[in-house]
Amino acid sequence: MSSPEAHLPRGLNSCPKFLPVDLLIDQYITHRSNIRSRTMNATNIYVPGSGDFCKAIHACDAKRVGNHIFISGQVGVKWGQTMEDFEVLPTYEEQVRQTWLNIKNVLEAAGGAPKDIVQIEQFIVHSEAPDIPFADKVMKIFEIKRELLPDAIPTGSAMGVTHLALPGLMLEIQVEAVVSA
Repeated sequence: MSSPEAHLPRGLNSCPKFLPVDLLIDQYITHRSNIRSRTMNATNIYVPGSGDFCKAIHACDAKRVGNHIFISGQVGVKWGQTMEDFEVLPTYEEQVRQTWLNIKNVLEAAGGAPKDIVQIEQFIVHSEAPDIPFADKVMKIFEIKRELLPDAIPTGSAMGVTHLALPGLMLEIQVEAVVSA
C-alpha cells in the first residue's frame, strides 16, 4: 500500500500532515495583514458636499490604498457645498447619469481615471411590479456609463434591492479602481 504522500504533487510531500484548515487560513490572513500594514498607507478621500455627509457618519467617499481606490456607493444625488444641500433626482435616468458623474468626481479626487475602474457593484431598487424591467435598468446603467466614461470597461454585478439609504434613491454603484503605475 502506498503512503498518502505518494499521491501529492512533487514538492508537496514535505508539507505538514493534518494541519487544520482554520489554522492555515488564520496564518494566511495574518501574513497578508502584516504585509499590507507595513507597505501601504490608506488615504481617506472626501469631495465637497458628499464628503461632509461621509464625515458626519464617520465614513469617506473613497479610500486609496497604494494604487487601489475603493469608492463608496455613489447615488443619484446632486450635492451642494454642505451635507444639508443636496437633491435626490426624480427619474431613474437622471439618477443614473448623476451617479456616474459623482463616481467620476470621486475617482478623479482620488487620483484615478475612468480607465482605472476594474469592478462595479450595482444595487438597483426593484419591486415585484416594476415600472421598468430589471434588465432594462441594468442596461441603462451601462448605456450611460458608455456615454460619460467610455474608457471604463469594468467587471461587475447587479443586485436587486428593496431600499437604499435615502428615500427616493433608485440605484447605488460601488466602484473599485486600480491606478496604472
